[in-house]
Amino acid sequence: LRAAQSELARVRAEADHKRHLVDIMHEVMGNLSAEEIFHMLVRRLGRALSLSHASVILARPGDLHGIVATAFEQPGIRDLEVELDRYPEVMAALEQKRPVLIQDMQTSPWYARLRDQWPRQGTLARSVIALPFTFEKSRTGVFLLRRTGDQDPLSSADVEFAETVVKSAGNAIEQAHTIEQ
Repeated sequence: LRAAQSELARVRAEADHKRHLVDIMHEVMGNLSAEEIFHMLVRRLGRALSLSHASVILARPGDLHGIVATAFEQPGIRDLEVELDRYPEVMAALEQKRPVLIQDMQTSPWYARLRDQWPRQGTLARSVIALPFTFEKSRTGVFLLRRTGDQDPLSSADVEFAETVVKSAGNAIEQAHTIEQ
């Protein structure tokens, strides 16, 4: 009976510690939804990297359409459907499961068929990073980070920085989710 009481006390103490850890994680991260976290991340990345555009596109490899979950330059955008064939860097990042950096979109062969449409659409992007990610174990997407022609092109150092930020946030979200479960 004493052994069972001792084990029960140990399990209760362990559960209390986990409950406190969850409370701390929620306080540190706030009770943010995935979409709110995405918006916070694109806003922070946008400012840190002096981006003209930053968005999160939710899609899976092979999808024809993606959903823009949030956009730094237009915070009101939510759940906007886009055709992924207009974003070859997003499709490549999803397929290859690694970041894609295009320093000069004006000369990249990836955009040859799209370039003639850009003046009509008002596209002024100069360089782009497509950074794939996975969250909640099965959902995938891409952080799409761009600079315009009047800014310096994005670099591999920018890719490393953005990847570190996204992975750190992703790890924190996954850890909080795991602890809650």
